[in-house]
Amino acid sequence: MRYHSAARHILALTLLVFFPGAAAAQVVVDPSFETPVVRNVTPGFQYRPTVAGATFTASAGIAGNGSGWEFQDAPDGFQVGFLQGSAAISQNVTGLTPGMTYTVQFHIAKRPITESNEVTVSFNGLPILKFKPNDNGWVAMTTRAFTASSSRGTLTFSTNDLGAGDVASGIDMVTVVPAIVEVPDASFETPDVASAYVRNPSAAGLTFTGDAGIAGNGSGLAPAAVDGDQVGIMRSAYGFPSSITLNLSNLTAGASYAARFFAGVKPRQSCALSVAFNGVTFSTLQITPLFQSFAPMLSGIFTVPPTANAGTLTFANAGSPGSVVTCAIDLVAVLPVLPAVIADPSFEVPDQGTGFTYNPSVAGVSFANQSGIAGNGSDWGIEDAPDGDQVAFLQGGSAQIALNVSGLNPGVLYAVQFYIAQRPGYGVNPVTVAIDGAPIGTFRPGSTSFVSVTSLLFTATRANGTLTFTGTNSAGDTGTAIDMVAVIPVPRAPL
Repeated sequence: MRYHSAARHILALTLLVFFPGAAAAQVVVDPSFETPVVRNVTPGFQYRPTVAGATFTASAGIAGNGSGWEFQDAPDGFQVGFLQGSAAISQNVTGLTPGMTYTVQFHIAKRPITESNEVTVSFNGLPILKFKPNDNGWVAMTTRAFTASSSRGTLTFSTNDLGAGDVASGIDMVTVVPAIVEVPDASFETPDVASAYVRNPSAAGLTFTGDAGIAGNGSGLAPAAVDGDQVGIMRSAYGFPSSITLNLSNLTAGASYAARFFAGVKPRQSCALSVAFNGVTFSTLQITPLFQSFAPMLSGIFTVPPTANAGTLTFANAGSPGSVVTCAIDLVAVLPVLPAVIADPSFEVPDQGTGFTYNPSVAGVSFANQSGIAGNGSDWGIEDAPDGDQVAFLQGGSAQIALNVSGLNPGVLYAVQFYIAQRPGYGVNPVTVAIDGAPIGTFRPGSTSFVSVTSLLFTATRANGTLTFTGTNSAGDTGTAIDMVAVIPVPRAPL
């Protein structure tokens, strides 16, 4: 039997993110600045603390929640690192795989009672991001990729502000992760357009349609770039759309991702920005006049087809029928979202061949009443499985399938994604999805072809749970098939 289930994709993604090249996980010394404990010791902060594997120079240090630094509460733990004026924090990183590319993810905020300073992130002395926070709330950031030359290195956050006045920025929750997805020219730095706007430029890996292109700082079409000095522009006149498409590579088949980017608009305008993967829109965001400087955005989640490792990400400005609107993007990143672990998510055990079985015995899965597993080509007549060569079926209103779920993170927001189809020639059996007995959506298959659907969101309260699919229609012989079940975390928008 072909075994090509979503469980393999989950395992592959987990290995890529946490054990690339079968190496140990990437470890950053004190990534959330919890050592030494300063939050309960007057004055609640400390300059240049002594931390094994980390170095604080000049006016750098650690501050606890509620200290006189007045940072918003740490996004992780109870303490944050700070850089005041000209300062630096260096942290040792281990567990890298030589030759592999990585990015640094972290949270950053300005000190509420002062102005902020520009923070440079470097790895082994190579700058991989410059960013000046304008928000008191913590913003999640992702740097450019770098390639590891050995199993260890030094990550440095530094500032060099020699101006008058007190300036300070905070950082927290530092991680180094494999740069799984390659995004071409994520900051739109090629070709160099100086302070002009160039429509439909020739740029490797990018496609511009309509009135879309690249604008430099000073063009008047967008706020100053977040990274570098150029941004992507989409201008739509009187309802004529424009778009920017980026070719993505190094995707993991069957894995789920979210796009993180910065968005802004021309002064006194707003725009509706849609995001699509392989031409299918999965997220729509309203960029309002509040975005006069670039603001961080997180898209919804898209899933790569089971047999693909590349695709296209398209940002589109649909325009307004009665006006000309301009939308801008910068510093695009595509990040993996790790799903929870589901027992037999594509119903590949036990092997059915071209047959079917009611209420089979499967570890971690329970089948009740008229539910079971059918192979491709069985008498159920169901379309071939979207993943593997078997699907689950629910016949009638009392049929139920329960799957054990593990690897959830309490407090994290999740959604359930799965494929659903009607049994050909029989009545429709809508299916209610629930987590630990709490309904998160009822889905009615629209045709005999499998389509992907996403549940309402739920917040995990414990590490393990039970996901149930229950038929709802007992009027006559009704049948619905499901396959390729995933429970995936949903990124929250930064504060």
